[in-house]
Amino acid sequence: MLFLINFETDSGALAQVPGEQIQDLVRREWEAGLAQYRAGKLLRIYFNANGGGAIGIFDYASHEDLQQSLRVLPFFRYFARVTVTPLVGHPLYPHFAKPDPGAKDYQPPKP
Repeated sequence: MLFLINFETDSGALAQVPGEQIQDLVRREWEAGLAQYRAGKLLRIYFNANGGGAIGIFDYASHEDLQQSLRVLPFFRYFARVTVTPLVGHPLYPHFAKPDPGAKDYQPPKP
């Protein structure tokens, strides 16, 4: 089942986290997202243009599976709001939101 998820971050709570902990938190969040992408669960993700979070398209078998996967994200406690919208396919775009065939071997660019 496809889900559109809007993650809004709590910038006030993040501002309270020391810099070295933020770096570790971001690294762990990227690793968790990459694992979901490689597993075909995270199909697409985009930053919000206002800098306050991200929007992603996820594919999970159920609401319960999705909820469990979101709750273990390192950033979960720093989300001000998580909005989940279940999606259904559109007959004109049957290819929309299919897993990326290259996801399993994807290596992010080095900073």
